[in-house]
Amino acid sequence: MSNNERFADFLSFKFFVTRTLIIIGYAIGAVLITISGIIMMLPRKVEVPFAGTITTTSALSILLGLCLILLGNIFWRVICESVIIRFSIQDDLKKIKKHLEEQVKQ
Repeated sequence: MSNNERFADFLSFKFFVTRTLIIIGYAIGAVLITISGIIMMLPRKVEVPFAGTITTTSALSILLGLCLILLGNIFWRVICESVIIRFSIQDDLKKIKKHLEEQVKQ
């Protein structure tokens, strides 16, 4: 397939860039989810009345951070895969259509 054909397919919406954008978005989202989980687990400075500022890390914040890293990334992956599957089905339907058209010509 030549570059002109690819560009024509792009302009006529026969070629979708969405799959590539979803993969890039998945990578960016996974990094952001992981960073957010790590930030949740970091010690925090808490202002306590009559005691001043203390630094604390609770077991709950560590647990929530780990859950965000694990479950958040799994959930994000499932969402991205489900969208990619829709585009894969569309590609497969194109292949089936092309195959059937070739059989009719024979």
